[in-house]
Amino acid sequence: MKLYISTKDNKIYVDKKINIQCFTEYGLRYQKINSYSINNKKESKEIDSILLIPFTHITNIWHLLHQLFILFKFVKKNNIKKEYFYFIFFQGFYERQGEILKTNYIDLIFKGFGLDIEKYKELDNIFKHDNCINVKGVQIVNEKINFNSEPMMKEFKEYFLDNFKINKNLEPEGIVFVLRRGTREITNIDFVKNNLPCNIDYVYLEDYNVEKQLELISKSKIIIGVHGAGLTWSVFMKENCTLVELYPGNSNTDNYIRWCKISGLNYRRVCVNITKGNANDFRKATVNIDRKQIDIIKKYIN
Repeated sequence: MKLYISTKDNKIYVDKKINIQCFTEYGLRYQKINSYSINNKKESKEIDSILLIPFTHITNIWHLLHQLFILFKFVKKNNIKKEYFYFIFFQGFYERQGEILKTNYIDLIFKGFGLDIEKYKELDNIFKHDNCINVKGVQIVNEKINFNSEPMMKEFKEYFLDNFKINKNLEPEGIVFVLRRGTREITNIDFVKNNLPCNIDYVYLEDYNVEKQLELISKSKIIIGVHGAGLTWSVFMKENCTLVELYPGNSNTDNYIRWCKISGLNYRRVCVNITKGNANDFRKATVNIDRKQIDIIKKYIN
């Protein structure tokens, strides 16, 4: 089969019809990814097989982790060799990624999953020069996530920790409070610090590289933070640890409820006050935490 994937818009071109139905975190359903007939492409390389890996985002850890877990399940259950692989995107998402090899989560994708970045660059360079490859077999990641039960989640966590050489046998300890800059920023953070126990480590995750973020979270017993993608790292905490999500206003999503369920974590929610913005557009809001809410947080972390 001749295969060409455009580096301009990620459209997939083949000389034989293939059906691409992949699971997306948007609506938790299978969705078609279109393919098109190939035209006048010079064949640059022949390989035995390629693994096509679907994504919506690789710049947002919450979205990314869905597809990395799906990839893990597919590879493990089917005993897939990961020599040659390439990223494909659901319609409308590729354009949002920027330069893929410069994403903040490049280490999580390649080092964390044990993918050979040089193999990816090799195919990317072929496609950038408007050439195609000849491949004997195409495999497409088409697993799904069952948010009622995922027995492979523990193995998934340990696999990533092992690849980063992070000791997974240490007993978790300490409390990390994940802070945000700009949107969903806590406007009275000094009041919060003065009224919560002094043994809390306040961090901006973006100040650390991927390995340090993973190490910090995996060794923590309790994570606290305002709703946002950074809380996704809590998935790598040990079972029976706790995530305390601070939610702006009375809005409601189950983003972390379902992740905590399959990760074996205790989930706690505290609704906090919106100081700028509104509940209908809470992602752009700022928040504060009053004394009553402080007391609830204390109860959860004690």
